[in-house]
Amino acid sequence: PSYEVKRLVHAAEHSIENQLPFLQHLHPKCQILPIGVGAVNLEDATQIASNVAKLVMDSGPGTLLLGTTDFSHEGPSYGGPTLPMAE
Repeated sequence: PSYEVKRLVHAAEHSIENQLPFLQHLHPKCQILPIGVGAVNLEDATQIASNVAKLVMDSGPGTLLLGTTDFSHEGPSYGGPTLPMAE
């Protein structure tokens, strides 16, 4: 399967920045394939997950799949209201 690459979208993406220094420190020779997925429907999400799982299984021992999410974009920085802080 092939997926559209949108370089402009990836240029502003920053979610890998948190994990990358730790991965490079712990395993300097590791190869990293970042995959970013935007809003997709359930059918597409299921197909993407299946394709990624196959890629990992076909890669053999020593392959690690690390998933993360940028769960929330809320508050004034994103055009929303100020959020109350929990005490």
